[in-house]
Amino acid sequence: MTAPVLIMAGGTGGHVFPALAVARALREGRREVVWLGTRRGIEARLVPAAGIPVEWIEIEGLRGRGAGRWLSAPVRLARAVMQAVAQMSDWKRKRPAGRALGFAYSDAWDAHCAQVAEVSVDRKTGKIRVHEVWCAVDPGVALQPKNIEAQIESAVMYGVSHALLEQITFSGGEVKQSNFHDYPIMRMNEAPKVTTKVMPTDNPPSGMGEVGLPPVGAAIANAVAVITGKRLRSLPLDANLLKA
Repeated sequence: MTAPVLIMAGGTGGHVFPALAVARALREGRREVVWLGTRRGIEARLVPAAGIPVEWIEIEGLRGRGAGRWLSAPVRLARAVMQAVAQMSDWKRKRPAGRALGFAYSDAWDAHCAQVAEVSVDRKTGKIRVHEVWCAVDPGVALQPKNIEAQIESAVMYGVSHALLEQITFSGGEVKQSNFHDYPIMRMNEAPKVTTKVMPTDNPPSGMGEVGLPPVGAAIANAVAVITGKRLRSLPLDANLLKA
């Protein structure tokens, strides 16, 4: 059986990933698309519109649809880290007023990485604060589990800093920023708590150096959307767009 095409839905790739996945499915003659997201919105309608059968994995409740269907190994592994991170973050627990959770998943470098970020937004200033990030990662064979934890945690820090602060602009073909006074990065007192769970399998070892980075911005953006109702699709996330 040909493996299905996986789609990561939400965040900054909400429109791009479905389009690329549909193109790949049609190009390679795939007969199934697996959607990791929700059924709402234009993104979810892009896939069935192409006439390709869809296996839905609903993110909001982190429960699989179509139970009993045979799922390919990549989907089972994706579901495993998704369910683990939902449990780690206590996904269904009500958060304090002004806070929300956001979810994202990535299979970059053949590793399966699911993350949940707990975020708040100051509606007067638009400032976003990331309070905690949970991460479940399947690296395949874990040669150095403690090093994997360290790599994921450092990648999360980079990801939060990228998502909230870091930006390079140009004038006359030259970079305007010259040092940290005009290129701010996240400081220690702004860093979120990070909890990582390494879930080894007997798959070949994957890359790990940046595996924790891709889902961070999407998870934060999804949480921001829950709080504000606004979808931000460029980085860094613009606080000016979030002022009440």
